[in-house]
Amino acid sequence: MEKNNDKWNIDNDSENTIKNDDELVSKPKLEKEEPTTIQEVITGQLHENVVVFVGPREVGKTVTLMRLIHYLKNTRNIKIEPNQTYRKDKRYIESINEFKDDLHQPNFNAKRTANMDFLVLDVFKNAKLHCQFLEAPGEAYFDLKNPHDIGFPAYLTSIFNNSKINKVFVFFFEEGMLMNSDPMAYSSRLSRLVSMMNKKKDDVIILYNKADRQRNLYDRNKPNVKEFKKLVYNNPNYSDFLGSLKDLGIPVKFVPFSNGDFQDIPDSQHQRWIHSDNFYPKELWKHIERCFKSVNWFG
Repeated sequence: MEKNNDKWNIDNDSENTIKNDDELVSKPKLEKEEPTTIQEVITGQLHENVVVFVGPREVGKTVTLMRLIHYLKNTRNIKIEPNQTYRKDKRYIESINEFKDDLHQPNFNAKRTANMDFLVLDVFKNAKLHCQFLEAPGEAYFDLKNPHDIGFPAYLTSIFNNSKINKVFVFFFEEGMLMNSDPMAYSSRLSRLVSMMNKKKDDVIILYNKADRQRNLYDRNKPNVKEFKKLVYNNPNYSDFLGSLKDLGIPVKFVPFSNGDFQDIPDSQHQRWIHSDNFYPKELWKHIERCFKSVNWFG
């Protein structure tokens, strides 16, 4: 796993083209001065409907995005493409091209997905842009080196405060998350995020990832939602976050999730990825759709 500063390193690669899907395509024009920290990221405009994936590093945001995309493309005929223009710095261009490469691979490379620290994905239905998925680096939500920092990068704060955007926040949790750090500090940080939400425009989904590791909480091969909710709601580490949601009065949807099984391949950095049942991405997408129903998004 690379260190926080590594992914913002500047190199002198001056190539003007990249290899993508067996074609040479022009790189988007880069900013003259590349950002060296997450605070310096310069962004463009977002669609009016945005799904924001929130969680610390190593909680599985990127692989969950990939699992959801596989489901939407293969079963719902929905097209998802990385947005090429939201950021123009080199690190972003690298992230989206790594994502596009790995999206079509049958196996999983944890080291590669760790590098994909920021993505804006355009979601098309019937050839029209309906929403975007946004994944920011885990450090934007919780910096292990500075756990009590309550601030967010400027580009995220501008999104959180934008009352013109209909936002669905998907908060990631998993068993034992941040137990080697400070989960209560993370909860306080999430509470700060909730304080910037708009009750009339924003929605919340709590996603409990890697649910399949706790088969004792399953009924007839499906996760018992009530039992998984207890793992979060009865955890005193998250009382600040949950209390702030309750005070704001935002309804919360809860989704136990699994991406599948990952089996090591001898002499390879890759793992064999055996997809989870479509039940999991189907449930997640169902709840995302319901969040946007109030704005007649899906028609």
